[in-house]
Amino acid sequence: LSAPLAIGGFAVAWMAGFLAPGLPAGIGVREAVLVAMLSPASGTGAAVVIATLHRLSTVGGDLFAAVVGTLLLRGNGPNFAVHVTKKTDK
Repeated sequence: LSAPLAIGGFAVAWMAGFLAPGLPAGIGVREAVLVAMLSPASGTGAAVVIATLHRLSTVGGDLFAAVVGTLLLRGNGPNFAVHVTKKTDK
């Protein structure tokens, strides 16, 4: 699997998933395009494994960011309820 093919395959698959209407995070479309582009060079089985690992890594990264963000906001983050301005009659 050459680097230009891998990079191009991921870029095209990402754009196809991004442009697919109504699918959260391009689920299914991104993997199908990636498998279709990588299968000729790496074989279908390897392409499916690559697409699955790619999806798992992006979901894992999203979950990690969500946990870190939640912990940061829970601890020392801004309390948005305090920052609501009160209207006063003058």
